[in-house]
Amino acid sequence: MNINICEGNWCFENGRLLHKAGNIEADFFEPDFLERWVYARFLRPDILALGFESGQPYSESGSYGNPLKGTIVLKHVDLAKWICVSFECAGRSYNESFNLVDVAWHESGVFASVENDSLELIFLDTPREDNLETWLPASDSDYSSLITYLYGDFVRLNIAEDAHYLYALTNTSTKIIDLRNKKLYTGNGNWKKLEP
Repeated sequence: MNINICEGNWCFENGRLLHKAGNIEADFFEPDFLERWVYARFLRPDILALGFESGQPYSESGSYGNPLKGTIVLKHVDLAKWICVSFECAGRSYNESFNLVDVAWHESGVFASVENDSLELIFLDTPREDNLETWLPASDSDYSSLITYLYGDFVRLNIAEDAHYLYALTNTSTKIIDLRNKKLYTGNGNWKKLEP
């Protein structure tokens, strides 16, 4: 899948992160055995979310493990350097395609993603430290105080700049989630507590 998007001074083009000004290509974290990028969105000019599928090759002694699907969030910190600030992954079957629809993230400790018709919302106990780059970082969900799911035909996620609200948009409506109080707006001035 060829993904080409630009925001501010940077473009993500066919797996490369390039500066518009010219001959600058950024280094950034890639998971081991990467097979393809399936999603890319600049959440801000300095924040890039990427969805990936990775494989696990076989050796004479067997497989190295399960293939993975997941999301990486990168932050621009220097002229040609982007660091990994969020990582979430899960196993996938060998013939499974990762249908990542959208991602939202905030440094206060919130990660959300939509796969098919399921919105996964992760609240971290505390924000993670910058730069999670190891051969396979631990997932955000390993540090969560709450993971909750909502269901619907969501097409876009947006977090307010102050990280108070998450807006989950469908083609016909918007769900509003109060991130500070962990509640879902149900209409007519009513809010419902989010449950695991």
